[in-house]
Amino acid sequence: MNRASKRDKAKEKFWRSAIARQKSSGQSQAEFCQKEGLNSNTFCSWKKTIRERDRENERKGVQAPKTDAPVAPEMSFVPVIVAGSQAPRSEQKRREVAEIRFGSDRVTIFSGADLPTLTVLLAACKETFS
Repeated sequence: MNRASKRDKAKEKFWRSAIARQKSSGQSQAEFCQKEGLNSNTFCSWKKTIRERDRENERKGVQAPKTDAPVAPEMSFVPVIVAGSQAPRSEQKRREVAEIRFGSDRVTIFSGADLPTLTVLLAACKETFS
């Protein structure tokens, strides 16, 4: 099995998207990473890795993968409900589908959460608690 077939395509897609969003944001890498909750060293490492992969593909005559990244960041904001408080009526219809616990802290995920938001959340959790 060659090195390219062992690559995690989802991770590469995530980082290609993040790099594209940073370029179009007008922010420095440090500002962007802080705002997005990304590790700046990991961002820089992936930027270098992707640049090398693109050069390798270019030498082979293979077109670089397209990113689905929009010009503006694709983020969804959801209301934060303090445990024990009453959820707004519009939110009462949504059901809990998962919960991530960190000691006494927790993050509740409701039905309808979109994949890009969950991907960013899980990446931030992984980097924070690794």
